Formats: sequence, structure tokens, C-alpha cells
Amino acid sequence: MNVTNAIEVTGVEKHFGAGASAARALRGANIRVPFGSITMLVGPSGCGKTTLLSIIAGLLKPTSGNVSVLDRDIFAMSDSEQVEFRRKNLGFIFQQYNLLPSLSAAENAAVGLLAAQVDRRIAVKRASEALKSLGLEQKLDSLPRTLSGGQQQRVAVARALVHEPRIVLCDEPTAALDGKSGRAVMEMMSAIAVRDDRAVLIVTHDSRIFDFAHQIVHMEDGQITQIEDRRAAAISN
Repeated sequence: MNVTNAIEVTGVEKHFGAGASAARALRGANIRVPFGSITMLVGPSGCGKTTLLSIIAGLLKPTSGNVSVLDRDIFAMSDSEQVEFRRKNLGFIFQQYNLLPSLSAAENAAVGLLAAQVDRRIAVKRASEALKSLGLEQKLDSLPRTLSGGQQQRVAVARALVHEPRIVLCDEPTAALDGKSGRAVMEMMSAIAVRDDRAVLIVTHDSRIFDFAHQIVHMEDGQITQIEDRRAAAISN
């Protein structure tokens, strides 16, 4: 593959509302997320981080600008093409766990594989291995209501990673976790990101995980204000 960047965002604007009262959530945002990297979006609440992440995921359409994901214009796709593209290529970890209450932890983590028509036994086995790596070997058969918030987040992380997506998009993935669990999550993401055909983009306020970042993109008032290259620090982590 000759493409260097997993994600390229150029001149993206996002306005909510119209006319003089329109709120400008993004103001010409530019960002490149290289393959083989973890990129973190940081900045104060309300600065546009989650809006930008949602646009990159194809869940929110920009007012203007260009978005390329895996060298494809996601907004040139039909709705069904977008759904299939996300299913195959993207893993999502958002603030809401969105676990299915009637399924066990292992079954919840296997949902993406089951949707891709992987044999149920194989899917649950792979999901169970992912959960074990996150310290949930005793909770494989537990329903979400019996899990703590941190445990539910780890199930959501396993669900996002189990199908080995090429891009993982995260919104505060470690916010509900203690330091040890948060580090385990980031070590899993590092294992995914170091491959030449994969990348991780994380919105976070959690300074405990900054040392895992290859670049930190600072945002304020809908704009990118600074891009901090931390590749040497991440490599030595």
C-alpha cells in the first residue's frame, strides 16, 4: 500500500444551525493519522473533539471539507456502503458502553463477529480470549448488570478490537478505568497500532495514557492549535 495515512481530514467545518445563529463546532480542522500509530485528540470540553471523531467515523456529515479514511471518501459512499465499510474496517469505543443486557460479557464482545457471520462457537472463543487479556476471565458468563462500570468498558473495548479492525476510534476509552486496567487497554491498542496497516485515534482527557501516543493533536474552539510529535517517547515506552 502506497498510502501513508489511515485518515486525512482537510479543511473540515461543522456548523449546527443556520444563519447568524449557527454554532461553528469545527473551524477548518486538518488532521492526518498515520498508519502504525496512536494519535490522541486533546483539549477542553466542547472544543470539537467528539464532533471531529464522529465525522471521521461517518456518523456525522461535515458542513464542508474533505475526509479520507483508508484512502476512500466516506461521504461519497451510499448509506449501505458506509455501514459495510465501518463493519469491516472500524472499531468503536465510545463513552456509552451500549452492551446488550440479555447477553453475557463474552457474547457482547462477540457481537461484531456474529454480525460478520463468523461461526458462533469461534466468535465467542475469540471474544473470550480478548476479555481474558483485559482481566475479565472470571466474568465471561456475567450479564452487564452484574458488572462494574470499568468492567463494562473493558467488554466494550474487547468488542471493538476482537475483529481486528484497521482503524480504532475511541472516545475516552480509559475514563472509567483504574490505572492498571487503563494501561492494559492501551497495551492492547498499542499491539494493534504498531502494524503498518492499522491506526488508533483516541479522544481523551486522561493524561495517564499520553505516553502511549505517537502524536497528540491539541484542539481549541473547533481548531487544531498544535500537533505534538511523540514518536520517540512512544517507541521507548
